[in-house]
Amino acid sequence: MLHFTGILTIDSLLAGAESSRDGHGNTFLYLFLEDTERYLFDFEMDCDRWEQFDTRSDASYFGIWISKKDLRTLTFAEGDLTAVQFVDETAFDRGVAEMCRCYEESPAFTTIDLSKRTVTRHYEDRELHFIDVERGRALLAELGASGS
Repeated sequence: MLHFTGILTIDSLLAGAESSRDGHGNTFLYLFLEDTERYLFDFEMDCDRWEQFDTRSDASYFGIWISKKDLRTLTFAEGDLTAVQFVDETAFDRGVAEMCRCYEESPAFTTIDLSKRTVTRHYEDRELHFIDVERGRALLAELGASGS
């Protein structure tokens, strides 16, 4: 177990992680972080490299981030941290499409207009997470997933 108090870089955090490969050559890294909440990632990650992937499951104990630049995803679930390094852009887009299939969308934020008595939910456009949007749409159709 690792007690986690901050992020210098995701790379340094994952340096001692266990690893495995899937049948497609993608590398998975696993680490357990004791006494950690996902908000540490939200506030300490390099926003030039990482972006949040919103899901209905988002909570203090769960979050997903992706890096198109590095072809990586990062999932935090109740202390378990899993990073996936994809072998190429097509594999990355397939991974994003699979996440769209697996995780229900949730509003990125909600606005309330008291004078009009309306509630508006604003959703992210999940297609923007793909490196190649057309390929991403095809993968979503193939998997039967919703992109936005």
